[in-house]
Amino acid sequence: STQSLVFSLKDGPWTLRGGIDHANATVNARQIELFNGPAHLQLDGSYQTDRRDFELSGLIRNFDPSQFVATAPARLNAAFGAAGQWGNAPQPSIEASLIVTDSQLFNEPLAGQAQARIRWPEISNLQLDIQQGRNRLRASGAIGQPDDRLQISIEAPHLPSQLLPAGISGDLHGTAELA
Repeated sequence: STQSLVFSLKDGPWTLRGGIDHANATVNARQIELFNGPAHLQLDGSYQTDRRDFELSGLIRNFDPSQFVATAPARLNAAFGAAGQWGNAPQPSIEASLIVTDSQLFNEPLAGQAQARIRWPEISNLQLDIQQGRNRLRASGAIGQPDDRLQISIEAPHLPSQLLPAGISGDLHGTAELA
């Protein structure tokens, strides 16, 4: 038999709607959406209760973290996904990805992407490339096995003043290899 739940809830500027169903050891979340003004979060996913496999994908549009915490205004737009297994597996295993586009952070453009495979305590296939204005952070490689190498590079000729103590300004440049 199939169990289903469809919902649409509203509280002031907040709207939450979507659907969840359960059948044959599978829970599906269909178009779970959260709105607050122009901000929009959308999630789709599934969970296999017998094998403990999951898949999740989503979109974030026009998200401003300053609506929730004391920080500078921002506009974040991203697509993300994750798939993996936990519970019965010897180790939790997750493959995840993130793509940030058409965003602003500290009044500068923000874009980039990241992906990784995590089988705790190992991280492999890490690829990270994030650019905020003229600042760029890159990382690639793996960590957790004896022969693994994780390479990190940062070029930040204009550190956002919001990240530094009052009155301090500067830049940061460096590379590192973790083995």
